[in-house]
Parts: sequence; C-alpha cells; structure tokens
Amino acid sequence: MKIKELKAANPRAFGAAYRTWREGEGDPAHDWWDGTIEDAVTQGEERGFNISTNNSGRTSFYFSGFCSQGDGASWEGTIDVPKWVEWAKANGGAPFTDMQLLWMQEAWRNDFLGTELLVTARGSYSHSGTMRIDYDLECGEEHVPEVQEGVFKGMDAETFVIEFRKLVGSEIEEEVFRAAQAFADDYYKILEEEHDYLTSEECFIEQMQDIEYDEEGEEIENV
Repeated sequence: MKIKELKAANPRAFGAAYRTWREGEGDPAHDWWDGTIEDAVTQGEERGFNISTNNSGRTSFYFSGFCSQGDGASWEGTIDVPKWVEWAKANGGAPFTDMQLLWMQEAWRNDFLGTELLVTARGSYSHSGTMRIDYDLECGEEHVPEVQEGVFKGMDAETFVIEFRKLVGSEIEEEVFRAAQAFADDYYKILEEEHDYLTSEECFIEQMQDIEYDEEGEEIENV
C-alpha cells in the first residue's frame, strides 16, 4: 500500500514511520536556507539594504531557530538611505511628511546630509534585537556659506541646517532602523515556514508517495 493508504489503515504505523523520517532523512538538507537568503539579498538591494559578505565568504544574514526565545534573524551591511526612502514612497508611502521629504531631498541634493548607514549585529543571539545602526546622517553645511542648489538656493547654510534638525531631527535613522529590523523579522518568518514545511507530514508524504508499505508500516523492497 502507498503512504496515504497506510495513514488511513494504520495511523500508529504511519506515525512511527513519520517520526523515524523526521529523526533521520526528515532533517532538512544542509544549507536548505541558501535560496531564501539569496532572495533576502536581492529583495534587500531593492530597498537599499545592502547585506554584506563576511570574511569567510558567506552572506552576513544570520538566523537561529525555531523554538527558543532567543531565536530570530539579523543582518549586517549598509543602507542606502535615499534609495530606501524612494522604495518606501513607491511601496505604501515613506513614514515622513511631505515637508520632511522635501527637506531631506534638498539636504541630499546639496550634500548636507549623509546617505549611508552601517548595520551591525552583535551578541550571542541572531534575532533583530541584536542589530545596531551607526547613526551617521548628521546634517552639516559642508563649509559653504549658503545652499547652492534647489528649492532653498541662496538660504544661509547654517540656517538650513538648524531648520532641518528642527523639522526632521533623528527620524530618518529611527525609521530606517525599524525597517531594517522588520526586514530581518520578515525573512525569519519565511525561513521558519520553509523549515516547518520541510519537516512536515505533508512533505513526508510527498517524498514517500512512490514507496510500497506493508500493513505494519514496513517498506516493501522492489524485487
């Protein structure tokens, strides 16, 4: 009989066969996560999240799971902040007011504002709570007396910086940090779902569907 027939005829034998598979062949193959992490790298690039490669040549996306309180995912690399803002605007809206967006764009246009943040992940766990961002988007006038281009051309540079800090403050870094953590959390959920499937009864049945069993759940060898 086939595996589905065994499940109906002898649930206990089916359960034993499934447990044996889980303990041996049912363990997901080594590096089963590679495809998902490659997708995280691709999707991250679209958002301005540039996941780096570590010294051993592996992608700096880390995870552990899936049953401990400390389990989760994190990543290291850099964030292209203007690219992330544009992605956010095109996918549900950036978390800034129109006025904040205007001042940010003009600050970047005039090279008053940094464009890149460094992302690190520290500690003995892999969850997103271990991630840190180098808050290095300080707005400064770059030693010019006035704004050179754009909407605020001719404005005193020091005045521009003061007004920028009042209007935008550290909200850019805070929002980008939350987005970077959420990205790691989203891919942790994807990895967990993939692992759950690879160790599931459904996957077991799919892999065993061509095998013949006797009524006791023993495999019948083809002669």
